[in-house]
Amino acid sequence: MSDNAINFLTREKGLHKIVDACIEKERKLYEDTKENKKIDRDEYVTEMMSVLSKTAFIMFKNGDLSLPKKIYKSQVPCKYETQKERLLMVREIKDNQDNFRFQHRLFYDYFLLYYIAHNEMDLKLGERRKILESHAVDADSINSRRMYATFLASAKLYERITKNVKSFAASRYIKDQKPVELSEIYNVSMANIAIVDDPEWNIDRIIRLLPSIQSLRYRQFQINTCEDLGDYVDDRDLTLNKEAVLDSSGADRFGKLISLDTTAGTIKIRDLGHFDVSEEIWIGISSTSDFNELINTKNNVKIRLNLEKVLPTVFPELLPLIINENFKSERFFLCHGIDKLQINEILAKIDDGAENSEGLRNKIIFLVQLHYFETHYSEFSKEATSRIQERLDRLFLQNPEATDKLMDDLLRAHTTEHGENHPSATNLLMMYAESQYQLGICFYIGTEVEEDHGQAFAWWCLSANKGNANAQWRVGSCYYYGRGVDQNYSKAVTWWQISANQGNADARFNLGICYQYGIGVEKDDIIAFELFLKAANQDHIGALSWMGTCYYEGSGVEQDYTKAVNMFQKAANQGNGNSLYWLGICYYEGNGVEQDSVQAIAVFQKAANQDG
Repeated sequence: MSDNAINFLTREKGLHKIVDACIEKERKLYEDTKENKKIDRDEYVTEMMSVLSKTAFIMFKNGDLSLPKKIYKSQVPCKYETQKERLLMVREIKDNQDNFRFQHRLFYDYFLLYYIAHNEMDLKLGERRKILESHAVDADSINSRRMYATFLASAKLYERITKNVKSFAASRYIKDQKPVELSEIYNVSMANIAIVDDPEWNIDRIIRLLPSIQSLRYRQFQINTCEDLGDYVDDRDLTLNKEAVLDSSGADRFGKLISLDTTAGTIKIRDLGHFDVSEEIWIGISSTSDFNELINTKNNVKIRLNLEKVLPTVFPELLPLIINENFKSERFFLCHGIDKLQINEILAKIDDGAENSEGLRNKIIFLVQLHYFETHYSEFSKEATSRIQERLDRLFLQNPEATDKLMDDLLRAHTTEHGENHPSATNLLMMYAESQYQLGICFYIGTEVEEDHGQAFAWWCLSANKGNANAQWRVGSCYYYGRGVDQNYSKAVTWWQISANQGNADARFNLGICYQYGIGVEKDDIIAFELFLKAANQDHIGALSWMGTCYYEGSGVEQDYTKAVNMFQKAANQGNGNSLYWLGICYYEGNGVEQDSVQAIAVFQKAANQDG
């Protein structure tokens, strides 16, 4: 470990230097007594650190900061002959006994912390925690946690800890898998940790080295020699496999838990009653009967479900049970999203259903439930939800009128029962609007249907009125260009404004053009530039190019050729031909760049080739 790392971790760096200087001075004095016989410095330092830390530990165990010479000689062996006086201890006359005492309490604290960092099995957890939490940070004491961390690091234990611990986290639930940072170790009494699935050390050693951690996530939790587990903190997170639950030590040894993760193994639901869990249980299920058994288990605890073992044929029956139960009291969630393979298998199964009206209705209901379940009750995968949405889009394309009617009936019934602001209702509305929008795309470009701009406009209007920002932009474009509807610039601006208010970059760009030229709205260069800026911040290439034009001409913003060139270059790098033309102008005129006719011609040629 580098000196810089130690200096970062501790304000007690001066104490390290004092101890080192004292031991070095003592080594030289010892050499003088041996007629200048040279002693290996590293060996001497290692031995003296061991002797002094052992002395501090015996003092701690005896509850006395002084140690009789007799005990010192018998219990603290040293390969080097004990000198009459050591620089970090002095011999005192007290009650006719020779007693050893550290020159200052700081040295006692220092060597005691050194000892527990290097001899983790010699103290019970409660004693180790007490030592680490015994000192306030003030002028007369050291920060025990910080000093202890430096000893872990200098003893090369930091590197070993990073191989066994996934992460420290300030929050209770650990989601990231970032490597442990050295700067985090000093805060061991405040940390929540996650242990790697296959640690090099057993859990006993990790707990002893980090005795004051607040919570622990570990998939293969087994206690072997740590008899004083009762001294370990309650209110923690544990991840247990089947062997850990069935361990002869018994569930009562784990005390009160914040969360219990049993997904590493198949734990019988009835075994959950052995654990005192205050907030959250993670468990795998494979059938509807498993879920029905869970309904009456731990009523006040959030339950996260692992559905990896659920067969595709079971999902249509299981999902309604979970969703309906959550309508009563929302407490069932997913451990993680349904993976891509499962989604593909599930969607393949629904294609086997009947093609009559009832079969179509059941498919729609299941797709809506699956999408809602994936998005609302898990950290969902966008790819997975896209596949579900695509399947609903396909039903619209195959049977537009019937699918639209069934979706409308389903939305009305759902809104009436749960209210329009319920997450399930808003999710259904979003899916409905997206499918209408995608159907409009198919009619507009003639994908698997005859090209029909009127039909495209009609479907986009339905979607736009349900709040779909892309559809709102498309409706505005139809009005602007007169496609599928009579041209009307004023209505185009209205719909683009509605879409822009929802953050649609294309709508913001098009609206900027209208304000730039006064099309359907009063001309306003400042508003135009602001709209181009918002769209450009969303990586809209056209908006980048128009921002360059605004800077070049001083339209809606102070003229700045340098910024203009910057915008043109960014847009040109992404293939915008108009920006190449303007960039050529800049080189030709020497505006914002050094005048260079050769470069200007090269850029103009590149723009021409791109247009061709």
